[in-house]
Amino acid sequence: MNAEKFRWQKQRRDESVEKIFKELARGGRTFTELLNLTGLSRAVLTKRLKSMRELVQIEKFLDKEGRVRYRLTSKAVSDYLNLIKISHFRTLGETSLFAPIAESMNQPEVNDVSFLEMFCKKIGALTLYTLLSVADMKSQKEVDHLLVNLFTDLDQKRKWFWYLWERMNIQDRSKPTITVADVYERMDKLLSYIPKDRLAEMRAALRQIYPEEVECLRGAMMKASLWVEIKKALQTGELDEKFNELPLSELYEKYVELEAKKKKRREEQE
Repeated sequence: MNAEKFRWQKQRRDESVEKIFKELARGGRTFTELLNLTGLSRAVLTKRLKSMRELVQIEKFLDKEGRVRYRLTSKAVSDYLNLIKISHFRTLGETSLFAPIAESMNQPEVNDVSFLEMFCKKIGALTLYTLLSVADMKSQKEVDHLLVNLFTDLDQKRKWFWYLWERMNIQDRSKPTITVADVYERMDKLLSYIPKDRLAEMRAALRQIYPEEVECLRGAMMKASLWVEIKKALQTGELDEKFNELPLSELYEKYVELEAKKKKRREEQE
């Protein structure tokens, strides 16, 4: 099972367990009551109750009418509070925070600059709020869990890309219908239908808003791509291994210089 699918399934498990926790926090419940109140399937509920009993989070007891009920154990209190905290942070990106983005992505009266300004503002607020929340953490483990797993995940980033995809195709009535559900499983559907002119317009709008930042990031991306080429050149012998000992900045300069000489030779041969 790949890592992304595992994380998604773990999240779904946590959400189903939280539903059970919430109901049992209100009092003992029968299996049928939990089934109706949580909305979980019979198979999922059975599996979650079994795992929760193994973790000593719940226990069975008989009520006055002789019916089997489930209730939380004393150990479950701290587990429940931790789960609520974890769930809160994991779903921050899925709250109404990004509702204005979803609403405006297909509105032609909202221009690209305004749309991207709003988008950047939402992502920036989410990021800073999460980072400031680190101050409430009590241990390195909690901090790492918040920053690595709970701030945002791959599915969230795919959904953000879907917003942009919809925006880039705002004027194309012949575009294929792609839903959020498709994004989680079939990113290739989006990538195969991206209008290059609209992509260029969106990039230009972003440069208009953040010229210095975009230039900085553009340079970093170019260097990252160049580094891949340098590694290939070192492996194939096009670039002597002695260059590998140079500082990174000098290595870039040497590689660019060699590429310029190769280009000049090709032009002379033509």
